[in-house]
Amino acid sequence: MRESSTLVPSISSLLDNNSISFSDINNIVVVNWPWSFTWVRTTTLVANTISYLDNKINLTEISFFDLYDNYPIIKKSSRRDCFCKFSIDDEIKVIKNTDLSLMNLGNYYWDFVDFIDAKNISKVDYWQVLSKINLDNLKLVKPFYFKKPNIT
Repeated sequence: MRESSTLVPSISSLLDNNSISFSDINNIVVVNWPWSFTWVRTTTLVANTISYLDNKINLTEISFFDLYDNYPIIKKSSRRDCFCKFSIDDEIKVIKNTDLSLMNLGNYYWDFVDFIDAKNISKVDYWQVLSKINLDNLKLVKPFYFKKPNIT
């Protein structure tokens, strides 16, 4: 079973386990990048559909890099490279794993990097992140895709 096929059942289970109904939801925060093409397409489609069906539900879109409050942030992209953001004002870069493993990164935030010494890994405090998000009043979230330089 693919991850994208578990999204709606996972949402339903989350709501049921916390005694929340769809009518209790005011805003949905969508982490809109960088995931797989199918995952980005599926999550935005589900969020947009829920917002469309219940007009009082607004959407807020954030990036994976908004989940963290310290840098550098590393997001695995493929077996060969990662997305990296080294400071809050820095552009997101695509860096080969072999080049990244040579850098002296100190402590860093990541989602899955298996080629760097694990002692430097810091994990995200999701409750702290959620408390800092400014909710938007969007009705539509467009899927955000990052085109890598090596893809035609």
